[in-house]
Amino acid sequence: MTTQHSLATTPPTWAETTSPPPRQHEERLAPAEVLIVDDDPAVRSRLEVLLSSAGYQVRTASNGLEAIEALREQFCPLLLTDSIMPTMNGQDLCRAVRAMPLEGYVYTIVLSIRDSTEDVVAGLSDGADDYISKRANRAEILARLNAGRRVAGLERLLRRRLWESRQVTNIDVYTGAYNQRHVRDALRRELQRSVRYGHSLSVLLCDPQGHLTEGEGAPPHRSLRQSVARIASLLRDGSDWIARWKDGRLLVVLPETAIEDAYETARRIEAGFANEPTEPVSKALPQVVFIGVASAGFSSLKQGVTVDQLLQTAERCLHDTVARGKLHVGTRDVIAPSAKVLRLQAGQPVSR
Repeated sequence: MTTQHSLATTPPTWAETTSPPPRQHEERLAPAEVLIVDDDPAVRSRLEVLLSSAGYQVRTASNGLEAIEALREQFCPLLLTDSIMPTMNGQDLCRAVRAMPLEGYVYTIVLSIRDSTEDVVAGLSDGADDYISKRANRAEILARLNAGRRVAGLERLLRRRLWESRQVTNIDVYTGAYNQRHVRDALRRELQRSVRYGHSLSVLLCDPQGHLTEGEGAPPHRSLRQSVARIASLLRDGSDWIARWKDGRLLVVLPETAIEDAYETARRIEAGFANEPTEPVSKALPQVVFIGVASAGFSSLKQGVTVDQLLQTAERCLHDTVARGKLHVGTRDVIAPSAKVLRLQAGQPVSR
């Protein structure tokens, strides 16, 4: 169940809005990949030979609908399309491509026998980036495609820089875990997805003791960074994630996890610190971890459990464990009554 992975594991929801573009081809040119769309097999074949000989990876489609399906199956940064085709012509294809939620920008070139000023203006107005006459020679076609690669490559580079800047604003520079800025929005999305798919959601609030005391030769950040690495190594790759919370504490988010499984995860973390203590910040303080566990089942999520309720429940439970003065994992659920754990009804304030 547990695997090694990067410290700030990205929640699945991030893939919907902030997934980074590929690192390959991060230079100013996009990959030499082109989708040729033409209803004439002879034209498609001639263009395929021309562009393949120039080093392009070529895919083909006989009309606009096939081209749209091809782009859905596999993204392509360059599109070279005829303007007059059955089923869906080049202008309609350009408009459809601009409306598609693709992973990057598709540089679109219309290739047509109609090359009057009115035809060129109409094609560009429909979303094409360039317009080439079918009477153009090989050198001009390749030059136009190369210009398209520069534009698409710059767009990829800008998306990469934007993604990196967002990562910096959401990552704690000392530990590599997410920071407080990231937690509330990401946890709110986790709650929404848990309601949508009928899953439980649990959080662990961990307090590795000793981080707030200055020690000789080991700054607090170093010990906290070690704690983050140890906890992250015990979590599920691709779903669980960890953030630096307030006062040197660490928040672990466990999607699709009921309270019983969250409790077992907390026990593994506790055992990890007991068996392999991190380097203590102060020799006077043993390196242990106190953990508070809070969980929201599907029934309580449907009632409207909030991020604040989940976090406050974990906080209260952590206070209880620290008050015991020894290694201890405490659990609280936010659903139905139980003799084993303290539970909280949605909408009610957190109480002991």
